[in-house]
Amino acid sequence: MELFFERDQVPRFHVREAAILDVDCEPTFPPRIVAAGLAPHLQLWHPSAASDGQAAGAQFVPQTAVRELDGRRFLRVHMLRDAVVGVTACERGKVVVWDPETLERMQVVDLGGRATCSSACGDFVAVGQADGTCCVLRRRPKSSPGHIEYLPLFSSDLKVDMDGAPLLTAHLEQAPGGGPTILMAHSPARNSYAVWNLADGKVVKSWAPDPGEGRVLPPVAASAVSATVVVSALWTPGRDPQVLVLDYISGEGGFISAEQRLAGCGRPLKVALGPRGVAVAIAFESGALCGFGRHGFRLDLPAPVTALCSVPPASTEGGGAPGDVRFVAGDADGRLYLVAEDGTVLHRARPGTDAITSLACTLPLFVVAGTAEGRLEVVSLVPSGAGEDAGAGAEGAGGAREDFCVERCLWADAQGLKGVGGGGRLHARVGDLGADVRDAIFPEGGVLRTCTDPRLLRDVEGVGVAKFKRCGRCKSRWYCSEHCQRTDWRNGHKSKCAELAEEHKRAMEDRERALQELKAAAIAERQEQAPGKENEPENEPEAGVAAECAGAGANGQPAPQAVPADPGPATNFVDELD
Repeated sequence: MELFFERDQVPRFHVREAAILDVDCEPTFPPRIVAAGLAPHLQLWHPSAASDGQAAGAQFVPQTAVRELDGRRFLRVHMLRDAVVGVTACERGKVVVWDPETLERMQVVDLGGRATCSSACGDFVAVGQADGTCCVLRRRPKSSPGHIEYLPLFSSDLKVDMDGAPLLTAHLEQAPGGGPTILMAHSPARNSYAVWNLADGKVVKSWAPDPGEGRVLPPVAASAVSATVVVSALWTPGRDPQVLVLDYISGEGGFISAEQRLAGCGRPLKVALGPRGVAVAIAFESGALCGFGRHGFRLDLPAPVTALCSVPPASTEGGGAPGDVRFVAGDADGRLYLVAEDGTVLHRARPGTDAITSLACTLPLFVVAGTAEGRLEVVSLVPSGAGEDAGAGAEGAGGAREDFCVERCLWADAQGLKGVGGGGRLHARVGDLGADVRDAIFPEGGVLRTCTDPRLLRDVEGVGVAKFKRCGRCKSRWYCSEHCQRTDWRNGHKSKCAELAEEHKRAMEDRERALQELKAAAIAERQEQAPGKENEPENEPEAGVAAECAGAGANGQPAPQAVPADPGPATNFVDELD
């Protein structure tokens, strides 16, 4: 780990040492950095022309742009490709848009109430509000740099919480391959979720998990979202916290079974979820940092973690963060920790003694940190060499490496299904959106599935077809749940179902035709023969026996062992099959 700035060169957010509460930067190095905090302005740092290197040791000399001195304090800031978007923290919130080169104000959008959260993705900006509504803005088509304008996507704000409780999360996610942008809004009061497809403005889901009869969900203290997965830390004072993992598209999920790891952790403060779902980390008031994923861990740090972020996935060109860094944590005493997926503290540093209050990590090799005294730190995640900072260290060795396990007690589907797959089996991934996250959080070893689609997770051992239902049209595809059928429908069965239905229809017609031919042959042969010894039961004509066996085998019945002695036994037996 390496700090870019000497102690006397650290950029300051405000002359009065106001704390930085939110920071964002570009996904390139050297980045433009924007910060907001406990001062009524916003500040942007530009890299100088000399800062054109891409390596870890590249020089980074920021240039301060003009501050936005309008008397407002900003709750969130977003650094977009050609605009800076800030959301104010005043009673009647505003969304302000600036030119990132000059910080010239381009637009101010009035909100209906006080903002509580925000998200930006592509051409959309979503702002959750204290009255349970969500405002969605869309960039005007053909906007040019320096003349950007956002317009409301809906005629009125979206109603998420019917009781008017503040929203905790407003998350925008774009489907892979240039698909539609999805909005997920989360209200912690009733742990309710609402999902919209912004391409057509239609609601996709609106639901709340059913905890089961006689159970009440604790309030949500903190949460994080990646792709289609939301991780919530639930907590009631005096009790141990609970961790709930849900896929907000399908409604699948459950509690994490890690009571021993969570014992005595106290109130959850921060949640970080890896972009590819490789791990989940949760910081608690007691100083504990707990991880869940392919490996579980618990670190008991000397001070509570006040800022936590995940490291972006490896790029195809520059690779990922060295040393398998998965999380960056900053505590109340000014320490920075680089934590691996299994809980190993790879490196630690202490840039100052004031608390780390915000972190941004849009690059796999660098992290930007804001502190309680308004200092801005740019930290390299490249190890500077093995030393006393390497390894787990005395400040918290990784705990028991438990595998990620989901307690299947809170399965919920948006259409009210309780329990999925007839016995608590997990659903398959929801298309390609968030597939990497689902693969890691719900590992393949813990999934039972016997589905027709070979792309879905499979484990046929011990699972019978009797627990599954087949497609009502083509009769050729078997599914463990309605969600599994919908997934297969989107993955290509929609275009093949009609053809398979025709094939099934032809097969049934051929089967019926063959049975009728056998029946006709048996009847004709019986009518041609006169009564006699050759017609005794032990000398039954071969055509009649063939008809019986064909009809019985087609319906999954055992072949007949004897033929009744009354006249026309084969004819009567085949007729009963219809």
